[in-house]
Amino acid sequence: MVFSNKKKLKNNPDKIFIAENLTKHRNDLINRLNTLRTKEKIHSFWTHDGTRLVNTTDVSSPNKVKSTQDIYELGGEVLEASECIPTREVVVRCDDKIWYNSNLRREMRKRDRFRKLFLRLKSASAELKFKQQRNKENNLKKQAKKHFYASLNENLDEIKQANPKQYWKIVNMQIKNDRPVHDVPPLKDPNQNYNLAYESTKKSEILNKYVLY
Repeated sequence: MVFSNKKKLKNNPDKIFIAENLTKHRNDLINRLNTLRTKEKIHSFWTHDGTRLVNTTDVSSPNKVKSTQDIYELGGEVLEASECIPTREVVVRCDDKIWYNSNLRREMRKRDRFRKLFLRLKSASAELKFKQQRNKENNLKKQAKKHFYASLNENLDEIKQANPKQYWKIVNMQIKNDRPVHDVPPLKDPNQNYNLAYESTKKSEILNKYVLY
């Protein structure tokens, strides 16, 4: 009922108009369309039930504007990198044990939360939850460590023949208790049956694919 009478307000002397409650993305598209109209690259634009419509000339048929790519095709500014290139934040903690993973970190945070709850409440139920989570985390640590070294042993002989330099780098990594802060831990390659990747180039490829996909 309201939008059916919206046209009656056009060019009214009191300058009353009805504005739709748009999302941030849609409102950004409207602002870009307004810039295009100011630069006379389009004739007019309007919204109808959240849909952005634009006329490039006074005799053209209206076209829908769904994304910033449509704005670009109408003559708008070049898209920003954040709008056309997928990004994802990847956190690699170089001071972690090389067999550590995100699942262990998540369980460790749960353990810490239960511990804080137990210290605050001092109840038997809170203590039980904390101990259960602590035991679960310790068991997961043992399993992760065992699985990592089992996988490592399977690949060491092959790496020794193919890349002796990389082989000794891995051996030294196991012998030394401390690793350089810039050294990224081995990563699992999903395209190679989740085998561990040790070389810097392969690690970079894994991270790039993770970010893009």
